[in-house]
Amino acid sequence: MKTSTVLKKFSTAAAGATFVVLGAMCSSAQSVTINNGIPTGTVGSWSVDVLSGGESRVANLTANAINPSAIVTENVLYDYFSYVDVGTPGAAFRLNTGTPVLSGTNQVTSSGSFLGSGGNTINWNVVSSIAPGSPMYQNTFTFTATTGTLGDIKLYQYLDEDIEGVSDDILYPTGSAAGGDLELYTLDNPRFFGTSQSGAFSAAQGLSNAMFAGWAANRYNNIKPAITAGTQAVSPTGVIQNLGSFSDPRLGGATVYGLADIVSVLSWMVDPNQSTATIITALGGVPSGGDIGQKVPEPASVLGLLTLGALGAGSALKRKLK
Repeated sequence: MKTSTVLKKFSTAAAGATFVVLGAMCSSAQSVTINNGIPTGTVGSWSVDVLSGGESRVANLTANAINPSAIVTENVLYDYFSYVDVGTPGAAFRLNTGTPVLSGTNQVTSSGSFLGSGGNTINWNVVSSIAPGSPMYQNTFTFTATTGTLGDIKLYQYLDEDIEGVSDDILYPTGSAAGGDLELYTLDNPRFFGTSQSGAFSAAQGLSNAMFAGWAANRYNNIKPAITAGTQAVSPTGVIQNLGSFSDPRLGGATVYGLADIVSVLSWMVDPNQSTATIITALGGVPSGGDIGQKVPEPASVLGLLTLGALGAGSALKRKLK
């Protein structure tokens, strides 16, 4: 069980302007911060501290919160991790061994290698990016066998958001993998902003020699141990466990799940008989739950995923101890 504490995060318009001028900057020896160019404190501002493998534990969103109404800027992440399973029970691992390097405007690249299921070396490369004005942080994973074929590789993109109070969030799945528009929204129930998970579900959206395996959602901390143990079940239509359901009138009476400290995962499998494969995932900042459904096409580089509204600055944030 996670213990919660109160962390106060403050931002100013001046600090936001400085951040945008810099575009991307190193926040530590092992992370690089990128953003969408919207100043911190302005609704829709979105920045991510990129770790190796496209992972992150810091994603700052300026949102239009309700109850009470205010523009707030908060870190909405606890864990955003990238796991790989090559079919050995209990041996799934994170892609956290490479060093992230700024490789373009608001673009970060990290790379490394691991031993594949066939005993050969598999090189991995992750390009992480945020397009100007976009609420989407995108990871493009490329796996390449140095000899032979890829063998069994399953990628899990795991999300544990933390928004305001840690145990009062709702999960709102929309769309479908078959329709190419699956989106998993996790929102703070009282203040009604949060995050989303999505990705590429077809070759037309950027998948190469890979297919979507499915998704799952649960309470903290049930998914992470199951991934590493090789027992996490996923389905294209979702595996939702330990979460009650109810109708939310703010979302047109749609069914949502919670209230809870919610975690979720999306999973893809490569074609084991190919020598290279590409998988794309996306993490979204959702400045207002009221913007869900207001879909605007994104540039092709961001999969044509959703653009949501915008919102921002300074509030108390109740988060789990790391």
